Amino acid sequence: VFNGKLYYAMDNNKLFETEDGRSVTENMNYENQVGYSSTSVVDRTTCLASFGGYLYLGTTANITGAQIWRTADGVTFDSLAIPNASFAGVKSMKVAGGKLFILIRDYSDAYVLYSTVDGTTYVLEDNTEFGNGLTNANYNTPMEEFNGHLYVGVTQTFGGLRLIGNGNNEIMDYNS
Repeated sequence: VFNGKLYYAMDNNKLFETEDGRSVTENMNYENQVGYSSTSVVDRTTCLASFGGYLYLGTTANITGAQIWRTADGVTFDSLAIPNASFAGVKSMKVAGGKLFILIRDYSDAYVLYSTVDGTTYVLEDNTEFGNGLTNANYNTPMEEFNGHLYVGVTQTFGGLRLIGNGNNEIMDYNS
């Protein structure tokens, strides 16, 4: 939800919006600046987050990798610098504790977590909690804010899950 509208990104690289929850229209500004009609080479928008007066869009582009876009009005979309050009795609974004957290996958399927307080300067968070190769974020990686802290859920190869909290670097493992 951003500026009184619900935005929804489709896997076909389309962005839709609604003001009343009933009538949905495609955002043609997105289509022309970020979508297939543009030169952005974005394949799909993978996540959305409202932060600091902007709607952020995390994307995947097979040719150029991850991209982060933002708009202040749903009309003009700006491409932002990505923290590292070797990233394959943005997996998830979530606001917690006054920061926008961005979970990004690299081409080796490793995941890193960045944060920003202004949308343009990125800080690499302590990523040691993702653990070894038995911990992954390939499929379902929920990120939720609770009591001002970010929690990231990842799966364990041999069953169970790991919940990582950024408050006190809490690691909670649950085995199935």
